[in-house]
Amino acid sequence: MGQAFHGFPIPFNNPNASNPLSFSTSFVFSIDAPGHGLTFMISPSMDFTRAMPSQFLGLFNTSNNGNSTNRILAVEFDTVKSNEFLDIDGNHVGIDVNGLVSVESAPAAFYSNRQ
Repeated sequence: MGQAFHGFPIPFNNPNASNPLSFSTSFVFSIDAPGHGLTFMISPSMDFTRAMPSQFLGLFNTSNNGNSTNRILAVEFDTVKSNEFLDIDGNHVGIDVNGLVSVESAPAAFYSNRQ
């Protein structure tokens, strides 16, 4: 289990604007080794010392998974189907809010923009 954090907080609210900050990104990667996958997440804290690896993806543990006090938004790239988290299959992308039961998910796929 490994974690990397941005060096300083990123403000998502502009006090002088009525809408929150909007952003988008794109990237391509491959997960060849077996494992549970990876996440990109937004959190007000960098303290994940109580988080468990494997199916908890280094974000949660058995006692805090799903708690609204977590304040975590994550995009998971999951490579193992975990029935306990209602995963749709063993290769999917999910949007997680405060826990690992995705609020939205879709099968992961390779995309090529080559003609």
